[in-house]
Amino acid sequence: MNKNIILSVFLFLFFVTLRAQKAQEIPLQEYSPVGVIPDWVEEKVSVEEFQLWKTMSSVYQVDYNFLKQEISFDKKKSLYEDIVKPLCAAIKKGECQNEKGQLFTINLFSNRDTSVHWEREILFRINEHIRFCKEKSVIYQAKNAEKTDLECSIWYTYDTIKEECHILKCDIVSIAPFSSFNPVLNVSYEKESKWISVNYVGCFYYLDKLKNEQSVSLRGDFVLKLE
Repeated sequence: MNKNIILSVFLFLFFVTLRAQKAQEIPLQEYSPVGVIPDWVEEKVSVEEFQLWKTMSSVYQVDYNFLKQEISFDKKKSLYEDIVKPLCAAIKKGECQNEKGQLFTINLFSNRDTSVHWEREILFRINEHIRFCKEKSVIYQAKNAEKTDLECSIWYTYDTIKEECHILKCDIVSIAPFSSFNPVLNVSYEKESKWISVNYVGCFYYLDKLKNEQSVSLRGDFVLKLE
């Protein structure tokens, strides 16, 4: 199954959190290993819901902590109908084997950062009102390594009269050698706020100063304001 299926986790009322430039690291101990569900989960969900989490647990390392929060009827319905049940159906069809061991988390409350500093690398005016831009920002810096940054780059066109934005491409990449980052990523334009919203979750692998391999799970929610 393509990783994009998991994007629905972040598209409908559920968003991951971040302080951009000071990315929130996700403690791995919050996630239960594949095939393991904490005893308290069964007390928080119905019999049908528990069976769904057993199916989810057969593939993903799940962070169940969101179940300890108060969830409205509408959000709970969206969670199971739009996210969990479709994923479980895909798991039963054998479409998720390549995702075994991936992290699955949900945060019910967004902590969006609107203060990220962006550097404009390209500005091309198509006409008086429409421009093409590429903007870049460093969103994470590893503490125990040199020049180990994650950079977010966004290419877009913007019509200042119609206030219409077309996002052409968005990447979050590591600029360090012998490192990798493959996030689940959602990018959208919010016309009322006049900004591009980016949220993601993923695991960053890199070498520290002693050349030891390190990994950290990150999640984030930040914006690029359009002027």
